[in-house]
Amino acid sequence: MPTTTQGLSSVFRGDGLWLAGGDTRTLFTSGSSSVTAPSFTSQPTNFTGTVGGTITLTATASGTPTPTYQWFPNVPSPVALVDDARISGATTGNLTISNATYADARGYYAVATNTAGSTNSNVATVALNFSAGGALLSPYGITNSLGGSIISGVSPATSLIGGGVGRFTVGSGYTALPNTFVNSVSYSTLGGLSPDGTKAVINASGNNPPLIYTLATNSGTQMPAPTLPLGPITSYTFFNAISIADNGDIVGQFLGQDSITRGYHFSAASQTYTLLGNVPNTNNDVATNPGGISADGSVVSGYERISTFNGAFVWTTTGGFTLLPQPANGSIVNGDIRGISPNGRYIVGFGGVGGAFGSGSTAMRWDRGSPAGTPVGFALPRRLTDGFGDAFSVNDDGTAAGTVSFSSNENRAAVWLPSGALIVLP
Repeated sequence: MPTTTQGLSSVFRGDGLWLAGGDTRTLFTSGSSSVTAPSFTSQPTNFTGTVGGTITLTATASGTPTPTYQWFPNVPSPVALVDDARISGATTGNLTISNATYADARGYYAVATNTAGSTNSNVATVALNFSAGGALLSPYGITNSLGGSIISGVSPATSLIGGGVGRFTVGSGYTALPNTFVNSVSYSTLGGLSPDGTKAVINASGNNPPLIYTLATNSGTQMPAPTLPLGPITSYTFFNAISIADNGDIVGQFLGQDSITRGYHFSAASQTYTLLGNVPNTNNDVATNPGGISADGSVVSGYERISTFNGAFVWTTTGGFTLLPQPANGSIVNGDIRGISPNGRYIVGFGGVGGAFGSGSTAMRWDRGSPAGTPVGFALPRRLTDGFGDAFSVNDDGTAAGTVSFSSNENRAAVWLPSGALIVLP
């Protein structure tokens, strides 16, 4: 009890606190105060969903008086979420975001508040898959980019990772693939994954044949050795695989006895190799670098690394080469061609930019049309005018995925929509 009560005119109690009023006012607690600051008894957990789906995050806090809730995105200078047509429960322990977009793929946390204070929950990370045309794009989580080594149809999102090849699954991390030591050869570098997610090609060092790996059985079979001579190749010191189709066709490279790298197409049906040959550009350069292969194995994207951009191409098993033109909206030089959509319509890559684009490099995408005709290319936007952009993979609807410069020292995963709009993932 306080010793000063001069001029006491009122005494009242609220939420366990007693206030004495009058000429002298003293605040003190009763002997059995029940006021406690909020604390989270259940933290929100990471969430993996799909673009267009519903995100649900839940948190529970205790305290006296009962805490209120407010959800925030985990971004610099966060602004409190408010209920609208897509968001509900922004001021409850259960946050729901419907019709999710890539912009929703970020961290979220709740703040619990009562008269004794406020407490933040842990940050829950939301990762969203994007499926279209039979392929799946998803954040790698550890390489800060998007690409084509995502296992289609698997939830939570799972990717294959090179360098000690393994599976990386959102929420559980990395697991090495078993049975990658075959016929005394160690396989450790991922070449590519088929669009249907059933098989991969994994490379070893030197002239060892690549491994065709079946994910369902966790088993691999070495590619057959080519019959030599193969065109001008009488021997080779390097043999790799870059991409594999759903039907088992493969594209890759040989480094021949003449120190020239040549791209090849392997037919799973006939078990034979075909060199892509020479690109019909000004210099008739060798097609050195296949990039991707369509799901049926009939269309290959790539470039030559002997001259510059004028060697970017599409090659088909029935019609040979078609050169990829300069993009309609800019000048690109030194282009590297990466992936092709499962249906063979879209091709993506990157290149150094000129003209109105300024400096640096940017991602690009070509559309062959349906049915396939003359390709039309477009340089895709970057976040920074002097930065970097690169597209690695593309879906059947033209949605592309890759990476862009977010700041002078940070790259982030990115998605380009069919319209060309850029979405940078958090």
